[in-house]
Amino acid sequence: MGHISKWQVEKRVMLVQVEGDITTELVAALSSDITPMLDVGVAPVHYISDVTRAVNININAFKIPAALDFLKHPNMGWSIMVGGGQVLNVVANIVGGITGAKFKTAESIEEAMQILQNIDPTLRDDV
Repeated sequence: MGHISKWQVEKRVMLVQVEGDITTELVAALSSDITPMLDVGVAPVHYISDVTRAVNININAFKIPAALDFLKHPNMGWSIMVGGGQVLNVVANIVGGITGAKFKTAESIEEAMQILQNIDPTLRDDV
């Protein structure tokens, strides 16, 4: 179990797919993957987190904001969470409020891409 980080749209939209347990350590590992992608991306770089295959949430709420420093990266655009259920969406909204991240939820990766294309019309040329 773990995660896969890749470009959904080259240098514009990151896709991270998570399987299994979501832990504080996993969130820190995600940040280590995402920050270099943000460094080379073309701003604004948007982030889709697909947690539809996540099983359990076992995170230390006090450590999460530090593990999500990438949300404050100057190239960071919007974050869209796919799946996750009510509890994870509440946690994500709280973290978004703490970090100042622009955050929405979606039911599928396709819906997330549609939301991003509506927010950022420049993506329509890239897809």
